[in-house]
Amino acid sequence: MKNVWNDNWRSELESNDYLCYIRLCECRNTRHDMIKMAKMMFKYNRWADPEDCLIRMMEWMDMNSQFYLADLTQKEFKEALDFVRNIWYNINVIKRFTKILHFLYTKTDR
Repeated sequence: MKNVWNDNWRSELESNDYLCYIRLCECRNTRHDMIKMAKMMFKYNRWADPEDCLIRMMEWMDMNSQFYLADLTQKEFKEALDFVRNIWYNINVIKRFTKILHFLYTKTDR
């Protein structure tokens, strides 16, 4: 079965960063917006690689006539990719911390 892109991240964008959402609707995003949206896209599409999310967002910007946003040097691309990947690290740390807390909570005498 082929994975389908979950684009519900746009609802989160609208509620959490309305100005970025408006810029998306008006095709006038910034490079920071593009990277932020790629990170949100990765959050909602765990089956995808962070690089796929960034490339998909770059292609989207290109289709919206914002080709100048997708024109990244190798260094800029790597920095953007590191930013998108950072959410994966944060989620894993939170999961481990939650398991430790649960373990400690169930082992303590009440």
